[in-house]
This record gives sequence, C-alpha cells and structure tokens, in this order.
Amino acid sequence: KHRKADLTVRVTDAAGKPLAGADVKVTMTRSAFGYGTAVNHALLMSDRQPAGQDKYRDAIRKHFNKAVIENGHKWGEWAWENPQSRPMTLAAVKWLRDAGLEVRGHCIVWPGWSNLPARLKALAGDKAALRAEIDKRIRDVVGANKGTLCEWDVVNEPLDNHDLMDILGQSEMVEWYKLVHQIDPAPELFLNDY
Repeated sequence: KHRKADLTVRVTDAAGKPLAGADVKVTMTRSAFGYGTAVNHALLMSDRQPAGQDKYRDAIRKHFNKAVIENGHKWGEWAWENPQSRPMTLAAVKWLRDAGLEVRGHCIVWPGWSNLPARLKALAGDKAALRAEIDKRIRDVVGANKGTLCEWDVVNEPLDNHDLMDILGQSEMVEWYKLVHQIDPAPELFLNDY
C-alpha cells in the first residue's frame, strides 16, 4: 500500500521480440527509502580490533544506505572539541560517503547545560558572549562538514533542554538555522525531539 506502484515488465529477446512465458526474477539492489543507523565513529575508524571493525563496516554497508554519527558531531570536550575525536568523525563521514551512504549530522546545538561544554554556563549573564560562542560553534562544525551531509539536526531536544532559549529567547533558534543554512545551504535542517 505504501511506497508501491504498478509496474509492467516486457521481456524481449535480443531483437526486441516479446518472449511469452519467460521467468522473471527481480532483486532490489538499493532502496530509495532511507534505512539508517547510528554509527560509532571511533569503532568505525579505529584499527585496534581489525576483525571487529571489518564486521562492523560490513554490516553497515550491507544493511543501510543512510547513517548518523551518534556522538562525534556533538558539542563538547568529549566529542567534536576533542582533538582525537574530530578528525575521526570527519574520517567516518568520508568512509560512510565512500561506502555509498548518505550521512546526517547530529547535533549542532543541544541547548541544555548538561549537554553543553561546562565553560558556557559562565556566559549565562552575557548574552552577546553566549551568542558569539554558539555562532562560533555553528561555523566550526558546519564549516568542517560543508558539502558532506544530506541533513543536520540543528537543535536537539529543546522541549527538555531549553537553557539557552531561556536566556536568549525562543526565536534565537531561528538564527541558528539561518546561520547553518548560510554556511551550507545543501542539507535539510531538522529539529530533533522525542
């Protein structure tokens, strides 16, 4: 009923003459529908356990045509800001694209204090400095990934994580989307929530 259409198959010989009663077998080689998974960038790119890495990579290639890096793009010292994690994240995006998968970025701003770098909380009383740090973050992560992602989760879980909007206003989210689009207009932009 869904994602289906009628199809007529004409089977002909080399001269173009119809062949009556021919057996036809159809095997889907690639789905147009996005079947995705969250990918651990460190496991995908680390060479510490080659057998496990090969199995992980083979499973991704075999079962999916879309992926999201589960943590590498997130804002924090343990993720994007980590000098080891950032290049591994970029390498994972490249590997996924080279393997034929579309890649979604997740997430640019997770606006609750518990999901932000600790240093930002000290800027709660200085709206201009807080905005500047957010803009710097957006320019950094979007600029580094420009041209490689099909989608971005710009804002993550704002219903429960709204500390930045409590300070800067709800409409501040619109400015984040505008800036992301200005830096890289190609990806579709999303708000991710429960």
